[in-house]
This record gives sequence, structure tokens and C-alpha cells, in this order.
Amino acid sequence: MWIQTIICLLVFAVAGCLAIPLGKYLSRVYRDERSLLDFLKPLETRLYRFCHINEKAGMNWKQYLSAIFVVNTIWFVWAIFILLIQGKLFLNPAHNPSMEWSLALNSAISFLTSTNLQHYSGESGATYLSQMGVFMFLQFVSAATSLSAGIAVVRGLSMGTSSDLGNFYKDFVRSLFRILLPLSLVVAVLFVFNGIPMTFHGPDKIVGMSGDSVQVATGPAAAMIPIKELGSNGGGFFAANDAHPFENPNFFTFLIHCIIVLLLPMAFVFCVGEYLKSKRFGRMLFAIMTIGFLLVTIPIIVQETRGTPALSDIGIQNMSGNMEGKEVRFGSFYSAFYSGVNMVVPAGTLVAAHDSYMPLGSVGMLVGMHIDAFFGGLGTGWINMFLYLIIAVFIATLMIGRTPELFGRKIELREIQVASLVSVGQMLVPTLFTALACFVYVRRKCIFAMVVEQRVSWLYYFSI
Repeated sequence: MWIQTIICLLVFAVAGCLAIPLGKYLSRVYRDERSLLDFLKPLETRLYRFCHINEKAGMNWKQYLSAIFVVNTIWFVWAIFILLIQGKLFLNPAHNPSMEWSLALNSAISFLTSTNLQHYSGESGATYLSQMGVFMFLQFVSAATSLSAGIAVVRGLSMGTSSDLGNFYKDFVRSLFRILLPLSLVVAVLFVFNGIPMTFHGPDKIVGMSGDSVQVATGPAAAMIPIKELGSNGGGFFAANDAHPFENPNFFTFLIHCIIVLLLPMAFVFCVGEYLKSKRFGRMLFAIMTIGFLLVTIPIIVQETRGTPALSDIGIQNMSGNMEGKEVRFGSFYSAFYSGVNMVVPAGTLVAAHDSYMPLGSVGMLVGMHIDAFFGGLGTGWINMFLYLIIAVFIATLMIGRTPELFGRKIELREIQVASLVSVGQMLVPTLFTALACFVYVRRKCIFAMVVEQRVSWLYYFSI
């Protein structure tokens, strides 16, 4: 166990060390300062002209939100359209059918909001065109939107006003071209050289030892998997997600998965400190988020490595821990660590079945997912932490009799009302919807006793 602990600590340390220079790079990109990929500027300019966008025009918070709403509406319509007719389009060598309308609606909303809840199997429920033109596309644009929203809040703090938060389209394009696409390309190359498939050929046919013919699904998986992790998304190319050997062939790719899912959320924390010219503030945020990450992840690891008490009570040894629903290659320790990482980000990527975890371990995952501020998603993790920070500063300064201030700006009634409403609402709303779902289910099924696992599953659905 000590070796496993050291390896996990090294993974976290490597991600942190890579995040420091990357955070400085993010700050330079969003400040419009000289950076490594400035040679892409002519391409960006042509794109603005093609779309008739004035990237130099500043936006207030209403205009910024309106731009986000407009472009997301366009992507939503695109996703629904493709999913409903995917069976009749090209890049479908497995001859997968089109999605039923409710499944298409659920999948489009899920990937558009970076939820990535999958009620379909990638092998049989989506074509290569849908995987790349819808799901991978939405993973890129949703991550870029989250980065843009996060940097808009940082820019507002830096400028001391909400009347000029920058230009959404400029932030969005730079997030794509200068951050997400280059990083995804580098990681994709590493994945391809380690055995993750990148092909447009149909499923392979193999003959098993018993003589039966079996179809093995492949596809352009290496293109999609990097942004799944880097963008805090989580939706896999295959149904088994990272437990599938084509998404996670060996222990080296497992380590890469762990590092890149933490990389950009960590880097954004350092970006906040650099952008606000307060590295001390960035280090403070990083320390708080790290403590929160450990408080969530350690209990999950402890619960899973101890094994199942019910088996111990009847004399069965649990030296390997709770192995139910686990990928044997990674065992209970690494599976628990990976689940902790992906719940605090929260990407939701899987190497094990979450419904097979110990009850107290599952509580840790739900807590990390609901708080969504211990690094959290791209941009959104910082926004959640900022809301908690407003509440903490407000309470702490009133306790010592001082006027609440943050970065030289007074925290007044409006700020504390918004921060409190959002903080409480993002936990209260999923709980209310879960209660409503349970009520409707009991009334329709005439069942008066529900399995706890089912209720927790619904809470998970409404929370992500």
C-alpha cells in the first residue's frame, strides 16, 4: 500500500508541477500578451471575419451570458439533428441505428452541459460521425465555454467592474485554439503510441478459443479520449469508459489519465493568481483545494481497501479490498484514487462501477461532486470557490467588526444574496428533484420500499 500511496502522491505532484507554467501561459493568453502560440492569430482573425464577429468589442455580463446562450443553442440543435439521423449518414461501418428522440435529447443536453451522462453504449449506440461530430465536438466547446466563463469572472475582479468582461467569442476561440486543441493533440499522440485505436474501419472480427466469432468494436477513440479528461467531461468512447482496454490499455495510460484530468483545473487556479497579480492568493486557493481533495479522496481509498465487512464476518479474507465492480488491472486502491480525482474535478470518468463502492466511500464521492470547488471543473470550479469565498469573507469580517471586502471591493447585500442562493441552490435543487422522482416512482409502481442504491443513483443523475 505504501508504494501505491507514493505513486498517487507523485501523480498529484507531477500534475501540480505541470500546472504552474501552464497557469502562467493561460494568464498570458487571456491577457492578450505574447505567448507560445501567437502564430495562430491570423487563423483566429480569419475565423472572426468569416463569422462577422468584432472580437475587440467589450461585453458586459448580460452580453457575455447572451453570447454563451446563443452559441450553445446552435450546438444543441446541431447535436439533436445529427443524433436523430445518424443511422442514415456516413462514417457508420457498424450500421448503428439512429437514436430515439428522448435518448438523443438526453445525450445532447448531457454533453452540452459537460455532464456527459451516457444512456447509450458507444459501441452500438453511436456512429463514428456522432462520436466525433457531436460528442467530441461538444466536449471541446463545453470546456472552452467553461474556461471563458471562469476567466470572465477573473477579469471582472481585475477590472473592478462587470461592464467590461472582455469578449466571449475571443475568449472562446483562444480557449479552443491555444489551450484545448494543442494539449489534446499531444495527449492523443501518447495514447496512440500506447495502443489506443485511431481508425475509421468497422468492428474487427475474431474467433475465440471455443470457435465462436466475436465482433470487437474499435474506432477513432484516441481523438476523443484526451478532451474527455482535459475538459473535465467524462463521457467515454466505449461503454466501459476508462475500464475498457482500448481506452486505458496499460498502467502508463492510467497515469496519464490521472494527470491530465487534474492538469487544467489546477492550472486555472495558478492562472487566477497570475491574472490578478496576486500569486499568494493563487497559492492559498491551491492549498485549500488540495486539503478539500484529500478530505474527499482519503476516505474513499480507506473504505475500498478495507474490503467488505460482510465477507470478513463469514471468514473470507479481503486482502485485495472491495473488488466488486473493479477493473482487476488497477485494483481497489487505484480505482478509489481515480474515483476521488474524478469526483472532485468532477469529470465523472470511470475505471470502476460506482454503485459497487462502499457506502461511506460513495458519500465522499457525492460530497466532492456537490461542492465542485476542490479544483472542480474548468472555470466552474473557480467560480464555485469564489462564491464560497464571498460567504467566508463576509462571515469572518463581521465576526471581528470590519467591513467585508474582497480585492478592494465591498461585499454588500446583493453579493451575499447571490452567493448564498447559488451555493444552497446547487445542493437543494438536486435533492428536491430526487425526492420528486422517488415520489412519482412509488406512486406509479405502487412500491413502498425503494432500494437505497436506486435513490442515490437518482441523486447522482440530478447532481451531475
